[in-house]
Order: sequence, then C-alpha cells, then structure tokens
Amino acid sequence: MAYRFEGRKVKLDSKEEMTVAEEKNPEEVTFNIIYHEAFHQYMFYLMGRDRDVYVPSWLNEGMGDYFFGGRWNKKGGFEIGINDWRLETIYAAVKEGKHIPIADIIKYSQAQYYSNAGLCYAEGWAMNYFFLSPEGRKRGYHTIPAKMFDALQNSGNSEKATDKAFAGVDLKKMDEEFKAFVLSMEKELPGKAKDAVKGPNERKR
Repeated sequence: MAYRFEGRKVKLDSKEEMTVAEEKNPEEVTFNIIYHEAFHQYMFYLMGRDRDVYVPSWLNEGMGDYFFGGRWNKKGGFEIGINDWRLETIYAAVKEGKHIPIADIIKYSQAQYYSNAGLCYAEGWAMNYFFLSPEGRKRGYHTIPAKMFDALQNSGNSEKATDKAFAGVDLKKMDEEFKAFVLSMEKELPGKAKDAVKGPNERKR
C-alpha cells in the first residue's frame, strides 16, 4: 500500500515520515492513506494499464491528497475536507514567498516533484483543493483536472495535455489567486505552527 506504521510514525512512498497526533485514530489515518493510494489505482486503469501514461505529479499526487482529506459523514456521504497533513507546509511557504509558481510546478517531472516532496505534495494538494473549491469554481478552474484527465486519455502525452488544460489561463493571475486562497485558510491551522516553514519530519499530525 506504499506506507508503513511504526508506532505513531507513518512512512510514506514520498519518503516523508509523519507523526500521527495523539488525538488522531491510527485506523482513521489508515483509511485516509488508502483514499490517496486508491486514486493512483484509479489513474492506472483510467489511463490504460498497458499504456504507461505519465500523469503529472501535481495532478496524480495532488488529487490523491485531495481525497486523503475526505471523510464519511453520518448520512453515509463522502465529504472532502482540508488535508491537515499538508496545510501548514503550503501556508507557510506562500506566506514566506517560498512556494513554487503554478506555471513551473505543472511542468515538473516526477523526479523534480519528489526532490522537494514535502512542499510539492502540499502544493499539489492545495492547487486541486483550490481548483475544486467554490472560489475555484467561480473562476472556472474546476474544469482543469477533468480536462487533464480527458487529454491524457486521448493523447497519452503529459505536455500536450497540460497545454490543452491550461489554454487561455493567465497563470500569473491564477498564482496570485491561489496564494490568496491559501492564506485565507489561516483559521484552519493547528496551534502556532503556522509561522514557521518546517520539514515533513518535524511536523506532528
């Protein structure tokens, strides 16, 4: 499943190690991780199991972390919420001017993405969360993930799919809107950790 528990430590396939906070139920965390990994399986079959299509990591890992934030409500419905493993990192990066411009991260190779996994995973999550949020929908950004999926299925080429999905989008404007959106989530930050950029090994969840 690409993760391993050691006590309250969770080692992920991104080479990150997270500490599950005392108030978190390890069983609940297990399901959160399963939601993430299940999305990768969905992508594998959606793109064609024998085609070896590269799904850009901002989309593949970002949407995985988007579903990681899901919860089943009392009525049996699945609701998407904030991914509290990622929010602190992207908030701090944006606040300190250290995030990766959207125009750059959408063109990252998997190796580039993994080379700075803590930040890239957080930003990939936040981008997809923004695109599919009410704010993103007002701007029409909610269509971008779907356009990517369709273009990747049709062409199998990540560069062509990216160009098609973001055609006509002012990426500089999008980046400014994205940063404002991330900073607007300040009230969702736990404790006082919001003021420091920390590596993934230093953060308790």
